[in-house]
Amino acid sequence: MIGTTFRRIKFDLLTAAIVLASVMIVADVIGAAHAPIDMLAQIGYDSSMRLVAVREWMAGASWFDTTIDRVMPPDGLSLHWSRYFDLGIAGMIGVFSLFASEEFAEGAAIVLWPTLLLVIFLWATARAAYRMFGRDGAAISVLGVALWETLNGSRFGPFSLDHHGFQVLLMLGAILVLIHPARAKAAAVLAGILCALSLAVGLEMLPAIGLVGIVFMWRGLVSPGESAAQLAAFGLALPIASLGFFLGQTPQMEWAAARCDELAAPFLVLVGSSGGAALAAAIAAPFIAEIRWRLILGSGLAVVAVAISLPWLEPCLSGPYGNLPEHLRDVITTIPEARSMLSYLNPEAGLGTFFRFVLPTFATVAFATFLLLRHQSNDHVAPEVRTAVAVLLGFAWLGIAASFHQYRMMALAEPVIPLLMAYVGAVLIGAWRANPTSRGISLAMIFGLAVMLIPGQIYKQAFRTFDLGTDAEQTADGRYVAFNHCRHQADVVRTLNDLPPSNLMLMGNLGRPTLILTHHRIINSPYHRSEMAMQTLLLTWETDIDVFRQMLVETSADYLVVCRNGFYGLSEAAIGTRLASGEIIEGFRLLNVADDQLMVFALDSV
Repeated sequence: MIGTTFRRIKFDLLTAAIVLASVMIVADVIGAAHAPIDMLAQIGYDSSMRLVAVREWMAGASWFDTTIDRVMPPDGLSLHWSRYFDLGIAGMIGVFSLFASEEFAEGAAIVLWPTLLLVIFLWATARAAYRMFGRDGAAISVLGVALWETLNGSRFGPFSLDHHGFQVLLMLGAILVLIHPARAKAAAVLAGILCALSLAVGLEMLPAIGLVGIVFMWRGLVSPGESAAQLAAFGLALPIASLGFFLGQTPQMEWAAARCDELAAPFLVLVGSSGGAALAAAIAAPFIAEIRWRLILGSGLAVVAVAISLPWLEPCLSGPYGNLPEHLRDVITTIPEARSMLSYLNPEAGLGTFFRFVLPTFATVAFATFLLLRHQSNDHVAPEVRTAVAVLLGFAWLGIAASFHQYRMMALAEPVIPLLMAYVGAVLIGAWRANPTSRGISLAMIFGLAVMLIPGQIYKQAFRTFDLGTDAEQTADGRYVAFNHCRHQADVVRTLNDLPPSNLMLMGNLGRPTLILTHHRIINSPYHRSEMAMQTLLLTWETDIDVFRQMLVETSADYLVVCRNGFYGLSEAAIGTRLASGEIIEGFRLLNVADDQLMVFALDSV
């Protein structure tokens, strides 16, 4: 009986993709189960800081207080992050704490919470792909989510506690509502709530949310009726939900603050005026016979909404870093995720990033655009599916265009890329199934699937093998090592606990593991709300020794910590590099503490 049942299972491409994705997810969880806190300390600054924020909240910090007390003491570092995302992590820690130790509960949460988000994203994507493109398309979407490192490894999966993955998931939900709503008005309300929650968690998806509104507006103006009702529902839901989420996470004393890095008054005015424009268009559109006048009306209302919002948004036109001096803003643009996408075409910048993250996006969007424009290749695709693909491409091209400003804005495209992979894969596989003997079609299918789905690590390894440009671990003469090398060893960082709780000035990226693994407070941190925190992290190592000493005094640093032989700054003359190489500089006394890979200097004579 069991054998008969087994033989009835249709082991096709979709089944194989689900099995592969499941194995990968389970393997990642198992691999992360050993010393998860230690592994988190090595992964990412934002994820480590997120756990520190959750720890402080669970230890008694206010829901409204997102200041990290152990960074930039005594005032602490104010974060612009939302407690709404912390709820999932803290809730999971609380559940596991009922029957396990605190260390186990934290470890389980930082592994399972982002893995749960990955599973939800994968399920939602596969379900939508199956509905639009059939089993082959669903299979390709599953493979895309599982194999594309941007999603499975960066946004989701063990240790990915950063809120950007959650925003990608929320936007996927809003976009799916947009392309095939089951109940028009209820679906539009849901889309508005999802977009509002995304804004409350972070502003990164604001352009994508604007595009959602534009699509609703276009439909409501072109074909009034149910589409107009849907536009009205979205126009009401977005500002009302945004206001609710704002009041739920913002202390009353900050309600009028013109913050540019979180959901605050300027952006509430923007979504409120935009929602009002959408509602007015939805009410008026059914009474206007000619479409051109409806479109003129919509354009005029959009101009009015912008005019109302602009005075409030003026302080934010320079971006979230407007509070920082120009020289620090210039330095921020050298951070990898803040660079233009074009910088990753330079071999000296490391083509590994291009192949791992950028290539799948560009290849998928280019193929999908070509196939959509070439109607004869899409004869077997229903018109409503083509319309949905056109909407998906709108979000994809938005992300690509924005990435030329800053690479991290490619996140605007991330919710839809696996669905576009599904579309391209379904068309290519469908063409091959219809004509399997055609060499051209077979090669096109193999090439298309390869550039979309083959993990970028393989391309990176090929370039490493042929020495065509990778991130260097050593300087050219071999005398120095990358400044991050000692932070990758938890046992080494933990030896700093031999010192009494102190204020540590840490060069490079030693701050994140130090916060997680030790009892110390840290001085420098890459967060834009503190000019001093950014200054000490980004520019200290290039300044002259007198300015450096003065900064150490101003920040009340007790010790300075570097990785031995680490290369800091832009040259051997940088203060950090000189100290790490063993040079004796007046005012810095090397202590015989911690692991030999760390160099700890007392600053009592500075």
